[in-house]
Amino acid sequence: MTLSPSENESPELCGRPSSGSIAFKPIDLDSKNKIQSDDFVSIETALAATGFGIYNYYLIVIVGVISGGLLVELFAIGMYLPVTDCDIKLSAQEKGIVTAAQLAGVLSSCYFWGFMGDIKGRRKTMVPAVMIAFLTDVVTSFLSDFWSIAAFRYLNGFFIAVTCTIPFTYLGEFHTKELRSKAIMYANVVYSLSIAVVIFVAWLVINQEWKLNIPFLGIVFKPWRLHLIVNFLLVFMCGIILAFMPESPKFTLLEGKQEETIEVLRNIFRRNHRNAQNEYPFTRIQQEKSSHQWNLVTSETCSFLGIARQIWNQTVPLLKPPFLQRTAFLSLILFIFFFTMRGMYPWYTFIVNNVAEYQNLYPNRTTMCNMLATMAEYKSFVMENKEEECKETLATSTYIYNLILEALFLSISITLSVLVRYTDKLYILFINLIITGICGVLSAYVMDPQAAVFLFSMLQSGATSVGIFNVVTVELFPTSLRATAGCMVFIIGCLGGIIGANVVAVLLETACEIAFVLSGGCVLLAAILSLGLIPMVRRILKQEESIEEKNVKKVKVATTSNN
Repeated sequence: MTLSPSENESPELCGRPSSGSIAFKPIDLDSKNKIQSDDFVSIETALAATGFGIYNYYLIVIVGVISGGLLVELFAIGMYLPVTDCDIKLSAQEKGIVTAAQLAGVLSSCYFWGFMGDIKGRRKTMVPAVMIAFLTDVVTSFLSDFWSIAAFRYLNGFFIAVTCTIPFTYLGEFHTKELRSKAIMYANVVYSLSIAVVIFVAWLVINQEWKLNIPFLGIVFKPWRLHLIVNFLLVFMCGIILAFMPESPKFTLLEGKQEETIEVLRNIFRRNHRNAQNEYPFTRIQQEKSSHQWNLVTSETCSFLGIARQIWNQTVPLLKPPFLQRTAFLSLILFIFFFTMRGMYPWYTFIVNNVAEYQNLYPNRTTMCNMLATMAEYKSFVMENKEEECKETLATSTYIYNLILEALFLSISITLSVLVRYTDKLYILFINLIITGICGVLSAYVMDPQAAVFLFSMLQSGATSVGIFNVVTVELFPTSLRATAGCMVFIIGCLGGIIGANVVAVLLETACEIAFVLSGGCVLLAAILSLGLIPMVRRILKQEESIEEKNVKKVKVATTSNN
């Protein structure tokens, strides 16, 4: 394979020409009747002409549900492992390995899916991965030995990683930069709502008491096994619907498929303007350009070595100017952000359950850390004098607390989706992180149990800022690098979450107050750093507008001279 930089030539990756993306300044739709249908227009203008209607809302719902795939699976494993003791009898260490195996699958494949999304297409990458992830859930529901469960949880994590960032990339490429934030924040609302539905379904399924003997498999099929299947069913159904939807118009344009791009936009226009008398006004779209291009020997691009080199070639631009600063800065913010969001989230149910149990046993008011310490001593004393019994159901409070948290997530997501229409999203991000960070610090010191739980829940609600981070990722990187860049920064963020979870686990036992102060402090630091994204995003958007104007002028001059 021969690699050489080129300013004017595009590489072919498994048969696809690769080029970059720029965002274009849309033209007022009221003036589109002044533009001839055979004139070249930017992709932004072409997207603006489709409007924002029923098709966009339909797309938002599908993408919003699919984007929750990873959290749905992580929630499932947290729900069914505590109730498997009567059947599988996994030790605490083995349960930890099963959970770690799923996360290992996510981390080992996330970057690969980002690469595939940039090479093969967003939709073509998501659909088969979601289907296979559901299949691993079905198989796991019939397993009974530790190693098989661990292996299929790894496979599940490997395929479900596709839902981390690609869905938002796909959604963002159906919208202009003016509407992109609105669409992704609406999808975030659907995401929160779908998680609440999953929690409610788990409540209905897991706490049932029926049994079904399956002698030829040597298992007793119980509600927790059924939960593994129905838990992901909503995401699976949306994955099937996605299979019948088009690829993003920006990606098809990147591939040089002019007619297919126009057809996609024409269909969106028809869905959004069912009563319109006019047809979609444009027939030609300006091809996007890229500053990061290589020449590849096509015959090698689909071999294992060729794919490895393609991944490397897709990575190199992110580690060089002008993308290095964007990649490094966003990765740093997400590492700090996920240190708290992913680090504290696994302990949420544990902490609020202990606070509730403390209130039932003791009338006095004290800090949350004192409650946790008292309950640890109490449970240790009880366990010494009572034989441990396996559980096949979860306490009702477990579901209630998780539903309350999701209700908080949903209300904040709705608020953010409204505010983003009137205020710069990065200012909203800053304010949201400042509020949640302060709540996290205060939760360690307030004496009222209800107030402490509320403040701790507010700290967790900072996760609603993920939607804004997804919008920023779409804006910072071009079409040809967008999915790869999104997955790269997500992996770094997850590493922060893994480190955070282990740090919090140690601090809750040794220095409880520091665990909450550190978590809140990290969110405050992420808020301050997020201010640095404001000039970066504005500079990029201004450069893209300038490039769009120059490209349109060049095309008009070339068209005039040819005529």
